[in-house]
Amino acid sequence: MYANPMEMESLSKNFLPVMGVISDTQKVLWSVQQQVIGKGTYITGSHRHMNKILVNTAKMVPLENQFLRLFNYGAAPINVTK
Repeated sequence: MYANPMEMESLSKNFLPVMGVISDTQKVLWSVQQQVIGKGTYITGSHRHMNKILVNTAKMVPLENQFLRLFNYGAAPINVTK
């Protein structure tokens, strides 16, 4: 059996992004499940008091992901030492 190395590389490049989409979709579905059982908001961390569905959906969309990062950067406390 012969496998063209260039074709194998092409297949692997096409396969890996699909796994990322599947993983992101799984996170959104998990967030929906958490919302149904009453645990739909983050309690701690950089997304504290934010809805899990909205955060995980925003992470899937490039422009919304950037907005979420900027929002969290602006909300982070600044430590000032004298």
